[in-house]
Amino acid sequence: MTNSGARFIPGIELSRALYEEAVRPILREAFPGLRHAAARIGSGSEVLGFDTPRSADHEWGPRLELFLTPEDRAEHGARIHDVLAQRLPKHVRGWPTHFQESGNPLDPVGHMQATDGPVNHRVDIHTPDDWAADRLGLNSATAEPSVSAWRASGSASPRKRRSWGAARRAATTSDRPSWQAASCAT
Repeated sequence: MTNSGARFIPGIELSRALYEEAVRPILREAFPGLRHAAARIGSGSEVLGFDTPRSADHEWGPRLELFLTPEDRAEHGARIHDVLAQRLPKHVRGWPTHFQESGNPLDPVGHMQATDGPVNHRVDIHTPDDWAADRLGLNSATAEPSVSAWRASGSASPRKRRSWGAARRAATTSDRPSWQAASCAT
C-alpha cells in the first residue's frame, strides 16, 4: 500500500471528498441529469468513525456507494463504472483511488496502490433494493412481508431502517445528487 505520505483523515471525509471533488463532476459531465445518491454506507470502520491510520492497510480509502434507480442502473451502470475507471483522479487528498487485488482467494482484501492505468476504484453501483437484498437479505419484489412493511414493523433495528430508507429515498425521490453517510451493521 502506498499513500504518497498523505496525512490521515477520517475515511468518511475522504469518501465525501471523492464524491464531491471527482465522482459528482464526472457524472455531471458524462451523464447530465442522472438522478443518483452517494453514500459511504455498510461495513467498514470509517462508517462508524472508528478508523485510524492503521485502517489504511486493509480495504480502507476513497470509496463509496452510488445509488441509481433500477432503470438507470440497467442502462448506465456498466458505462458509469468504466467512465470512472478512466477518469477518476489517481489520488484524492493524497490517497490512491486504485485498489490492487491480492489475487489470493484467502486474502480478498484490496490495498490502495498508485497506478498509471485505469483505476480499479471502489465506487460500487447499486439500486437501493439491490443493496438491501445484499446487506439485509431482503428482496423487495418477493419479500413477505414487503420491504416497506418490514421496515415499518420494527423487525429491523432502527439503524438498519434509517440507513436503507435514506438510500432508497435519496435515489428515487431527489432530483439533486446527494451525499449520505450512514452505517449499517450486518
